[in-house]
Amino acid sequence: MSTIAQSVHLDEGPRVDTVSRAIYALVDQAYRDGSHRRFDDAITRLASLAMNATDLLNPFILALDERLDKGDYSGALQVARAMITHEDSLMRSIAGRSDQQASERH
Repeated sequence: MSTIAQSVHLDEGPRVDTVSRAIYALVDQAYRDGSHRRFDDAITRLASLAMNATDLLNPFILALDERLDKGDYSGALQVARAMITHEDSLMRSIAGRSDQQASERH
């Protein structure tokens, strides 16, 4: 599990193992919770860590921030889902390259 994902404490729900899933889980809790704003600091902290770690998620983080600023938690959830899909695709691509490099060595 990434250091970023480990920094998330969830009261309930699935275990998170990537920054995108951690952000999604927090946005989901904020969406379901009556006081959305109590999750904003944690979401902002994770988003900042993600942006400092890589620029590959920046378009999603910026779109997420825009929706959260407007109080559009439903839209933020859609962005977070798309970010998970993108992150999964990146992970598969990296894994595929690692597998290919390993087979070329043998």
